[in-house]
Amino acid sequence: MNRSVERILSTIAVCVDAGFAIFLGIFALIINVNLREGTSVIPHEDLPMIFSIFLHLLWLPAVMYFISFILGLIGVLKLKVNSKLSGIMFVSASCMTGVFIFTGFGIHTLLYIVAGIMCFVRKPKNNIAV
Repeated sequence: MNRSVERILSTIAVCVDAGFAIFLGIFALIINVNLREGTSVIPHEDLPMIFSIFLHLLWLPAVMYFISFILGLIGVLKLKVNSKLSGIMFVSASCMTGVFIFTGFGIHTLLYIVAGIMCFVRKPKNNIAV
């Protein structure tokens, strides 16, 4: 069965996940390096209070996007072989980053959900020879 729609939707979502994971990881590293070197514009008395919580909370979305990327990539690679497994992977990837749907960065979550539902619902056509 031709599953090109699911492949396109999930590939876009995987690329968005990878982009967000890379961006947040690099951003967290830059903030961490700037905190250690002391090259920030905020006075040093306020740094521990402001950035310690922010830096620890910044790694959580980066890890969630990375896990979602891995689950989506497995789903894309297994799409031709086992569509049910791919559907499970897509729904799992959408659950990982489902909290970001309310922040405006959740378009990939919707793409994963649509691709996962299509993997479950679409059935191959039965060609009956007459």
